[in-house]
Amino acid sequence: MKVLILCSKFPFPPNYGGAKRLISICKYLKEQGHQLDMLSFADNRPYDELNKLKNENIFNNIELVHINFFQKIIRVLIALYSKTPFQVSIFSSKEFKKKIAKMNENENYNIFLHHLIRTFDNSLFIPCEKVVVEMTDAISLNYSREIQKKSSSIYSIFLKFIYYLEYKRLIQYEKKVIENSKKTILVSNIDKKYFRELIGDELSSKIKVASLVADEDFLSFEKNDIIPYSLVFVGKLDYQPNEDALRWFLDNVHKKLINKYPGYQLNVIGSGLNKKVFNNFHSLTNFVYLGKIDKFKETLSRFSVSIAPMQSGAGMQTKILDSMSLGIPVISSELAFLPMNLEVGDGISIANSPDEYVSEISKYFDNPDYLKISKELARDSMNNKFKTEKVFQAYL
Repeated sequence: MKVLILCSKFPFPPNYGGAKRLISICKYLKEQGHQLDMLSFADNRPYDELNKLKNENIFNNIELVHINFFQKIIRVLIALYSKTPFQVSIFSSKEFKKKIAKMNENENYNIFLHHLIRTFDNSLFIPCEKVVVEMTDAISLNYSREIQKKSSSIYSIFLKFIYYLEYKRLIQYEKKVIENSKKTILVSNIDKKYFRELIGDELSSKIKVASLVADEDFLSFEKNDIIPYSLVFVGKLDYQPNEDALRWFLDNVHKKLINKYPGYQLNVIGSGLNKKVFNNFHSLTNFVYLGKIDKFKETLSRFSVSIAPMQSGAGMQTKILDSMSLGIPVISSELAFLPMNLEVGDGISIANSPDEYVSEISKYFDNPDYLKISKELARDSMNNKFKTEKVFQAYL
């Protein structure tokens, strides 16, 4: 089949969860014999990245529509007088619609695959039986969790108000997306259950679950020497759930571990650290901020244990898959654990309170044999459940 991929953000290099998932989907579809083109918004003019993606030989043709900051602001202001979610309004574009129509005129696509809901309005003229939406997560579920969190500052109260406005719009819009597409794809059965309760069994039958996949390069990578007493947290820190998770761990667990293990070290991989939030950043002990790194898997593979202390957010966590694919056991909050469809003991464990985190971490730090076995179980779990060919079978 001929497939047009529609994106709100240029997904290359695939250095964040959404881009990694989309590129892995596209590679799989290409291997299955489908012909792929891409149309994507771009904040700048990423010509180097564009050429690199072309050299991957995944897509026959890649077209870009440029969008700047002022265009986004204007569209948000327009959205104030409508019921359209702000994140959808930002990417509602006459130029993008014309590009879709022009490319379809030339290629006569069988499927229009949206990456997330943000570009969906631009293809409403396409018959719904040709439209597939890679929704990934139920965004309204994520926002509902944010709304329920306690607020202690003027900024967090303001942010909760914005989430509330967007949440009300998203509830209706996500239903519209499911109604007006052939298939909507989520990564978690928890999110599908949420929609089933919201919109009923008949409409939710159009939802398919295809989990995140393990990176094949990570599964085959031979690990480096492990740094003893080391933890790692992975994630873009300009993403609120990641920021909340790291801040919670630093505030509630970090000092307890220093007292028990003076040689312990917390390592953080990911761009966007907000120094205003971590106002004692420079004075933190036993803490290393590595930022955005080039040799990601080589660096990540050296740490003993990975943590995912998520306090908010929805869907599956790429940080968990990447870590376990490299044979790194994970300690996760229940919120991050449940969408994974794994069992405790598969190289992953649950901790919610500070004392529970200290207890679980101590099992690995105090018992090298337990750590070794857990590393093997973590990689085995990824091989058994999250390989590309198993997850993406009959994706379209």
